[in-house]
Amino acid sequence: MKIEKYTPTKIRNLKMMIYGESGVGKTVLASTFPQPLFLDIDDGMISIQGREVFRIRITQPNEMMDAITWIITNPEKLQSIETIVVDSLNELQSIWLKNVLDEYPVKRPYDTLPAQTDYSKMLFDVENIVRALLLLDKHILFIAQAANRAFEDESIQPALIGKTSAKLIVAKLDLIGYMRKLESGRVLFFDYAGAVTKDRLNVFPKSILDPTWDKLESFIRTRKE
Repeated sequence: MKIEKYTPTKIRNLKMMIYGESGVGKTVLASTFPQPLFLDIDDGMISIQGREVFRIRITQPNEMMDAITWIITNPEKLQSIETIVVDSLNELQSIWLKNVLDEYPVKRPYDTLPAQTDYSKMLFDVENIVRALLLLDKHILFIAQAANRAFEDESIQPALIGKTSAKLIVAKLDLIGYMRKLESGRVLFFDYAGAVTKDRLNVFPKSILDPTWDKLESFIRTRKE
């Protein structure tokens, strides 16, 4: 066994989530990341008209698995791709849960409603997908909707099924930004009262107005390489 000194200095690839309400500009921001490949589950990329990006349309879980397998086994074909975007993570959970119901026609208390075991199966599979993506030598960006709040004092968080699973995913990411549309423009928050946010790099301000990759990268450069 060898013990060695390790001092992380250079930021290579970001593992990040951007979440917020529909229409605040999450997909538009993702399109500004370097050479993105969208795993497009939402089919909501009309917002980036005029910008050319690559995408794989995902409508079924088997298409997601095929895409990930292809990405992992064909690195030479993806040398020009620097960012993998999952748009969106909560929609991935939805299509996976539907597939579990279709693939496992077991007796349930209510035939059309998933049981606890169905949720467990879906969460297990999606967690494994997240792990596989995070191992790639690329920027990884997950897009998610913000959960609806029943009361004003509830925390703002991604609309993900399963509290434990959501915490596990959040723990693996470097950055979590909450996005809102204000009168001043679109704002990405890395520190917002009552919202789940995260800046493991400790380089970003509390908020960035009209965020783009270039603006994010300008703050990353402030960290010594």
